[in-house]
Amino acid sequence: MGMVLPVLFLAIALLTLITTMNRITISEKTQIGTLKALGFRDRRIIRHYTSYAVVISAAGSALGVVLGYVLCKAVMSQDGMID
Repeated sequence: MGMVLPVLFLAIALLTLITTMNRITISEKTQIGTLKALGFRDRRIIRHYTSYAVVISAAGSALGVVLGYVLCKAVMSQDGMID
């Protein structure tokens, strides 16, 4: 169980991130076309939209570490309360 759940949660997070990025790029087709018409290279546009995923992932990771620490500390404490 300890091996399956982290992989399952990671897969769900990855699918959520892919869905979110797909919806962002679909809704911003006009902006992407405008950037291409202005001469921006594909690599720069991809890097711009990939930065969204990096920021979302970093924020989620930081939040997960903090919440994981707090919840683990509460569960592991003697009285079950957060100090």
